[in-house]
Order: sequence, then structure tokens, then C-alpha cells
Amino acid sequence: MEDELVEESKPIVEGDASGEGVNLEVTNRHAEKECVEPQEVAGWLESPPPSPPQIDKSTDTDSSYKLKALQTALVNSGIENAKQKYSKVFHQLELNFFEKLFRIANIAQDGLLNDTELMFFLDHHDYVISKQEARQIIREGDQNRDGALDFAEFLSLCEKASINLEEIGILSEDWERQLQNSVKIRNFFRILFDSINIAPCIQETVEYFENKIAENADCKSVDNSEICLLQRNYMLTTTTEIMTPVSGEYDFDLIVLGNGAGGNSVAKEAAKIGKKVAICDSSPNNSAPNSSFFAPSCVNVGCVPKTLMNYAGVVGDTVDQRTSLPFGWFAAQEAGVSPNLEEQADKSLFTNDWSTLVDNIQSYIRTLNFERQFGLEHYKWVQYYNSSYEFDGPHTIKLTHEDKTTEFITGEKIVIAIGSTYRQLDIPGAQGNCITVDDIFSVRHHPGRVLIIGGGEDAIEIAGLLCGLKLEVTIMSRSPVLKGFDRRMTTLILETLHSRGVKIMIGWTPVEILCEERSGSHLKKKLTLCAKHVQTGERSNKDFDTIILAIGRKPATRLLNLKNAEVLIEDDTHKIWVDSQDMTTTEDVFALGDCASQRLSTPSTLINFNGVAYQAGLNLSKRLYHGHIDSMEYDQVLPRFLLTYPHSYACVGLSEEDAVIEHGETNIDVYHSRSIPLQYQLGNRYKTVCYAKMITLKSEDERIVGLHYLGPNAGDVMQGYVLALKLKARKVDMDSMINIHPTSAEIFSRMSKTFEESDLVLNSTC
Repeated sequence: MEDELVEESKPIVEGDASGEGVNLEVTNRHAEKECVEPQEVAGWLESPPPSPPQIDKSTDTDSSYKLKALQTALVNSGIENAKQKYSKVFHQLELNFFEKLFRIANIAQDGLLNDTELMFFLDHHDYVISKQEARQIIREGDQNRDGALDFAEFLSLCEKASINLEEIGILSEDWERQLQNSVKIRNFFRILFDSINIAPCIQETVEYFENKIAENADCKSVDNSEICLLQRNYMLTTTTEIMTPVSGEYDFDLIVLGNGAGGNSVAKEAAKIGKKVAICDSSPNNSAPNSSFFAPSCVNVGCVPKTLMNYAGVVGDTVDQRTSLPFGWFAAQEAGVSPNLEEQADKSLFTNDWSTLVDNIQSYIRTLNFERQFGLEHYKWVQYYNSSYEFDGPHTIKLTHEDKTTEFITGEKIVIAIGSTYRQLDIPGAQGNCITVDDIFSVRHHPGRVLIIGGGEDAIEIAGLLCGLKLEVTIMSRSPVLKGFDRRMTTLILETLHSRGVKIMIGWTPVEILCEERSGSHLKKKLTLCAKHVQTGERSNKDFDTIILAIGRKPATRLLNLKNAEVLIEDDTHKIWVDSQDMTTTEDVFALGDCASQRLSTPSTLINFNGVAYQAGLNLSKRLYHGHIDSMEYDQVLPRFLLTYPHSYACVGLSEEDAVIEHGETNIDVYHSRSIPLQYQLGNRYKTVCYAKMITLKSEDERIVGLHYLGPNAGDVMQGYVLALKLKARKVDMDSMINIHPTSAEIFSRMSKTFEESDLVLNSTC
């Protein structure tokens, strides 16, 4: 077997382990690599092994020592031969630099650099590449087609890229010290990779090795270790994981319409395995200034600006005298003077400047968009189109660019993930005088007195963050707010908002909006809302400066010309009809997120939020390109989160009402707990009570089917409990859990059977 693996060799002259006196011209390219544990790699990179590696004779047997000495000699001989071959191409300093870099990256020190070693090495220097990219880079220089690069092949790539030390940024002979500089190393590989055509047709190479394995599988003259080595070097797992060229019939393997959480995740997953992807995103109905940028709506008009504005209110409360004085903080000019707390109680050290807040938030959003654009360009197989789009056939998309020119692109598969847009109010005077929730984050003038029409999640979140900024806020809803959420939790949320000054008008509907133009004021309009009570018919006129619409969302499917692709939508909701695999009525056309319909067994399960869409996109990509069969379980345990100022609300599983409907009132137990966090005990901050609820199923040994929490950092508190419910945890598991103290999450460790009994732990701490 050894004779077969070594193609040609000359007699070995005895010498030491360093390889001196060894006369070998051909490297044993198929010498078996030692098994390398990933956790060992980081330490090796920080302290690179010496060159050449030293052999510890005291711990090796004679045969093991001779094998290692032979391997070391082969490696050194191959490297020296390569340096001599390229001596007229590169300066000696450059060859020494390349050699040292190659030896450090070659973790197994066998003279063969494979894709795994390349990924580990670059990751250590903060240069992240995908497994597929690493494989393609290796293939580009792999002249011997053995799944790895020897030093000569490595130098051939350097020659192709015309790399020199000056271009890398090394201007002195002290290159060894600069090898510790990750910036220099990243520069080297960036130049190297930019010169490589990252789109080779590799099917021929793959078939070559598959045939070789098939031919040798039953051949007694070939050791199975050679076959195993070929399989390991080329990672021949499934054919779907290996990139194949786009079929000549289509421009792209995948076209994604929309760049939200769902569309972005399915596009990236496909691009990671070498699929050629087009992302089309125009956000035509979104008036926010950054909506047409690379980042999804969550960044531009969702989670990011909401969180920052909400935290602005928290900062304001923190510097408020009523909060800061009990902790010893007061104005600098009063330093050394013991303040009278009662006199200072209603004073605030700061006031909020709305335009500064908005400008800073929009600046940060632009930064995130730039980073998303840069990150998208990292996926070399993704083409981004910032144009409006519509179907021209089952596999064809018509693009209309900003200059009104049109372009047609085709895709083997198409995913619709366009999300949804806010509904407009259809009453006299509404057009031009109302804004949506998306718009408030880019309005530069102070909103003044604000009316929010609607009673959903967005209405409650916007009301909370605006009241935190000390604005006068009113919520108007014709029906109960937060439908589908636990009613007790909803009541506590509304009580908290009311205590912070938010006016809540339930059962009222807008009839007309009257506008009066203003001059000499930053508030350009005075808006008078005429409303009517839905039951009594009572009329009411109230003046506001800003009216925000949060009356629900609808998918913009009418703009897609779905009939051209024979894709059906629901008549009432305009959502795209899909099956359990997210496939529409047309094969190879899929839909997910807000624009897709879903069949839910739980009456009020709410699924339209970022986390679900993201996971649905990942699952779809795995089904399309990895051979997975798992579909998105929309009826599974789903977490929810609301920014309900001054605290937040999170839940996972069923509400009490849904648990009664699904399991019966006599089959569930409900546990309660209330507390005031320890950090709020001193001072006058947030005297609202934090509350938690647990819903268990009696027939299954009190398995937990619902958890709810209203308090500080609710999303962080609830995140770990999502897994607990997914793994079917019981109340006894929660009771036996050792809690971290002092934390807000401890609230779940002391639950009472009735809401009234939970008063017993209201002020308990240690």
C-alpha cells in the first residue's frame, strides 16, 4: 500500500528529525492526518508550532518516531522545492513570509492545507468565510486534485494574485513580528481571494472522486483508508450541499421577493451553499426614509427604533430627581449641599430634545443598513435589486428600476416574503393628516399631543414609548385592546399605562378629521378628531397635534400580479394560500411570513413577528437544499414580547383563556406571583408591581402550558423558559430549580394558587 501511495521516491539518507540529510523530491500527499480536535486549535494558533516541528523521541516508539521523522522530512523537502521553484517570482523575504503563514495555517503540520484548517485559521484572525467558500478556494489551486494545497500550489495562488509584502502592508524586514497582526493576515487573504474566480464548475471534480471511490470500493489492492481520506478531504456528504452551477434555463437558483426576516434568512442559507440568489426589495408602500435600504423593516421601522426610543424614556426616568436623589445623585452645582428631597421631588435634571433623538436613531439605522449591505456583499452569490417587482410568469420576475426601465430575471424557485403594510383610515380628512407607526421614527418635529388609533401590539408599544418621553398620549380603539393576549396581563398593562398618564378610549371610532394650519409654530397643524361611541352613539371632538394609525396590517399582494404565476390568494385577507411546506398553488413558488396564510388550531395564536418569520425562512431553505422534511410548526410553543413602558411583557405558550378553550377549565391550574424588584425599593421609581403567571395541565402531571411575565427585561427573563416549555417541563421541575439571586426571574419560584394570595410575597426580598 505504501508503494502505491508514494508515486516516486529516492533512497532515504539517514538524518535527524529536522529533515537534514534527507533526499526526497516527492511528498507523500496521502499520508494520514492525525485527528485534530477543534477545541485544541485556538491554543495552537496563539502559539504557532516551531518550523520544522520537533519530535520527542522519549515518548515515541521506534516505528512512530521514524514515521514522524519521515513525514517531517517530506514536508520540509516539498516546501524547499517549492521555494526554489518560485525564487524568480517572489523575493526571498516574501517566500519566507508565505512559508511561515502556510505552516501556521497547516495545523496538522503535514504539508497539506485543507478547507477546515483554512477556516479555523481565518476565523482566529476575524476573517470569516463559509465552508463552501473554503472548499472552492482549495479547489482553485488544487492542481493534483487531492482535496488540499501543498506549498507549491499555495504559491501558485499567490503568483496568480500578484501578492507582495508592500501590498499587504509590510514595509520592513520585520515580517515575523507582523505575522501576529491580524490586519496584515486579513489583507493577505483578501488580496488572494479577490483574485480567485469563486465560481468554478466543480461537478467534474466531484464525479472524478465519486467514480474513484466506486471503482476502488471492492478492490483488494487498495486500502480503505485511501477511500476514507478522499471522502474526508472533499467532504462528499450530500450532493445538495455541494455547489452546482445554475441551470442554463434560469438566471438564478432562487429569487426572494422581500428582504425582511424571513426572506433574508432563506436567501443567506441558500447562498451559503453556493446557490445563486437574487433579492428583490423596494418597500414601495413604506414612507420611512431608510425603507429601501438593505436592512429589513425590523431594523428600519421595527425592533431597533422602538427599543431605542423606549430606552430613551428609561434614561429620562433614571436621571429624574425622584429616582436619582435617593441614591445620592443630584445636580453638580448643588455638590456638597444636602438637598431637600421634598423640594426637589418634582424637578428634573434634563429635558428631552425630540429632533436630536430622531436624528441619532436614524443615523444608527443608516449604519446598520451599511453593515447589512457590506455583509450581503460577503455572500458572493447574492444579487440585490432595489426595484419594484411583479410576476411575469411562474419563474419570471419583472423588475422596474428607479429610472422606469424594466428588466426580466428568471429563477428556478421563487420565495415571496414581502411582509405587510399598515392599513389606512378611510374617513374624511384622514389622507395627508395621519401617519403610521412606521413614520413616527423619522418625524423630526416634536409630535406634541398624540392620538393613536388602534388597539393592537403596535398601538400599545408606541403609546408606552411616547409616554416615557413625557408626551401627552391618547389611545382610541373601537374594541378591546391586545386581542389574543391573556386578559389579566392586558388589564395590568393598561393600568400601568394609565398610571403613567396615557388616556385610553375603548369603544370609540373615528368619524372625521378636521385640519387647521398653524403659523409661527413647530407644530404645523392642529387636528380635530370627531369620534363616535359605537354603543351609545355619543359624539366627541378632541384636538391633537399628531395622529398615528395602528389599525392593522395587510399584505401588499395585489402589486405582485400573482395571476401571472397562477398563485391564489384568500379573498378576505389577500394572503397567499400555502400548504404545510410553505408552497403556494404553483410548484416552485413559496410564501412565508405576514403575506402567507396559516391554519392554526389555537384560536388566538399570534404568529406575525420577527422570530417566527426568521425560523420559517431557515426551515424552508433546509427543505429546498438540504433534503430536510421538517415544516414550520406554527402551533408549537411560540414566545411573544411587548415593550410596555415602563416595563416589558413576555409570554410563551397559551393564555389562560386559550388554555380553557383547548383543555377545559377543570383541567388547568393557574399560579400567580407579584413583586417589586429589589433595585426599585429605594426611591420613588416604578411603584407598579411586577407580575407573573403560570398555567399548568392537571392531566399531564402539571405540565406547564403557559408562562407570562410583566416586569423589567421581560424578553431576557422569558428566553430560557421557551426551551423549558418546548421540552415539556412540569411545575415540579420549576419548583426544584435553583434560582439565581437576586434576579427578576426568581418570581417564578414562588407561585401562589390565587391572585389574592400572591400579595403575601409582594415585598419579599431575601
